Amino acid sequence: MAHPSLSDDVLQLLRGHALVDGVSGWKGCTLWMPPNNSEFTAGDPRYDQVVVVTGYGGARRNAIEQPSVQIRVRGTAYDWAGTERKILDILDLLYPNDLPLGPFTVNGRTYAWIRARQSRPMFLGVDQQNWRPEFAQNYDVAI
Repeated sequence: MAHPSLSDDVLQLLRGHALVDGVSGWKGCTLWMPPNNSEFTAGDPRYDQVVVVTGYGGARRNAIEQPSVQIRVRGTAYDWAGTERKILDILDLLYPNDLPLGPFTVNGRTYAWIRARQSRPMFLGVDQQNWRPEFAQNYDVAI
């Protein structure tokens, strides 16, 4: 099972580099993509540009815990280029020059490295209500 704070730690790393929240214009969330049809988010533009970090189970090799994390990005309607640019900016941070990022410390926990599983983010399609494009990228993490 993923470390309980893995999602929060990766989200904090993105916040620390101004990729989510604050002036970025992108809302950072953990675990799930906020729907646009709920009474809390319907028509709220803060939920158009969203970055979601979800930790999940991974391997344990040589007594090193290696959970995984998925980052999903949803942009504004029809903005494929801007949405893809956001997930590529995240990839550039977490996997610079195609090399694992690490070691690094977030919220007092030290991680040995984080590395991308795929060479490029995956296009997941658009949401059926608003034509907002979604991309995803998976990462392995060593604690």
